[in-house]
Amino acid sequence: MTPTSPIDTMLMGTVITCDAERRVITDGAVAIAGGSILAVGKREELHLAYTAQRTIGGPRCTVMPGMIDCHSHLSQALVRSLIAHELPMIQRLYLPAEDAMSLNDVATSVRLCVSQLLRSGVTCVAETTATQSHEETILATLGEIGMRAIVARGSSDQSCHHESIYGQVSGTSSATLRSGEAERDLAHTAAFLDRYDPSGCSLIKGGVLASHLTGSSPHYVRLAAQLAEERGASFQVHVARDREEIEFCLAVLGARPLQVLADLGVLGPRFLAIHGILLTDVEARLLAESGGGLAHAPLECLNILNGVPPVARWRRAGVNVGLGCDNALNDGFEVMRATMIQQGALRAIPGYDPEHLPAEDILDMATSDAARAISWDHAIGSLEVGKQADAVVIDRDSPHLMSQQHPVVDLVRYGTRNEVRWVLVRGRVLVDDRELTTIDLDAVRSRAEEIAPRVAAVVSSRRYRSLSPSVNID
Repeated sequence: MTPTSPIDTMLMGTVITCDAERRVITDGAVAIAGGSILAVGKREELHLAYTAQRTIGGPRCTVMPGMIDCHSHLSQALVRSLIAHELPMIQRLYLPAEDAMSLNDVATSVRLCVSQLLRSGVTCVAETTATQSHEETILATLGEIGMRAIVARGSSDQSCHHESIYGQVSGTSSATLRSGEAERDLAHTAAFLDRYDPSGCSLIKGGVLASHLTGSSPHYVRLAAQLAEERGASFQVHVARDREEIEFCLAVLGARPLQVLADLGVLGPRFLAIHGILLTDVEARLLAESGGGLAHAPLECLNILNGVPPVARWRRAGVNVGLGCDNALNDGFEVMRATMIQQGALRAIPGYDPEHLPAEDILDMATSDAARAISWDHAIGSLEVGKQADAVVIDRDSPHLMSQQHPVVDLVRYGTRNEVRWVLVRGRVLVDDRELTTIDLDAVRSRAEEIAPRVAAVVSSRRYRSLSPSVNID
């Protein structure tokens, strides 16, 4: 008898690989050792080849790649409900609430947000820190938990003024450059990339952020893109998120946001446009031709109320689209379903097109395409030999997923976070039989319940609507 090779873990079930061929292996298995995937295939064959210290899953389970949140703000998990039904809200509500948080509060927010992500099968998050003083706490907390993350950092180098509609009769929008600030901040980013090598194999990778064209001057954007190119890092920019941004760019820079970025020569395969809600088809083609990606956060569209981008049309044009939570709802399944419902209601129904955005495309946007969008597809996003063992095991004993007929359709249309039973990041089990292994959820709950009302009190007077319930509860 041929001796078997020892391995750390064997995952068993219907294996949805999300590889280029979109292979689905019934009665399959994934062999894991040293944090990497050694083999993917039929369960019987892998059992003959390997002896696992631990076996996870079974015949009524589904094994899939860990989902990827292409855009988030981890320190906003205790802020997100405060902006409901309010526009505009970033400067008026989000940022003052964040500023009122202590670093211990921020650590609690990160633990809460990551708890939500992991419990829903998300194994990697793309973080763009809104408040510079929170960076080190966010990084330390992510490291403590063992979550995979790409953290893109950067700060503004100009002050901007957006003239109101009525003020445009006599005034105009403007920007005031803070001389030397771009060089100072990007030196900090360069040192950050030294610590979190974008081309390294650590769980946390560094990225470069020019947050938006209202706060980042063309000079900053060029230097930031150059740094990202030199270091092989993801280069991320919030683009065409709202009408005010486009108005500002037209008034101050003479073109729409993505056209400005194209004219600056900063688009390319490592470029990630965040949101892109109001991109035109012309701009989408520019993005596609450059090989750049788009982080689409469907639930944030409901917060912003500026539109819903035509995801399927842009994918057909060649734009690589990954899905993001943006902390609006930290749940990979809900983000997939929101994409299905929004695109279906706005485009499939009017076009009477049942194949407008198939389930396989939506799952790719949450896994393999998302990995490519954040320039990490060589290591994560699919279950393939040689890739990192970021995987999720789904329990199909739940009524939601009983009587499997089409594994991917069943998962995207009917799966929920309640069926997530095990989650692994680089082979380490972070959710074990539905329990978090590196986060004390009781402690997080206790701290969050103390922080939430304090943060709410900071912004309650700044809201247009009261935070009080709309009905009396006895």
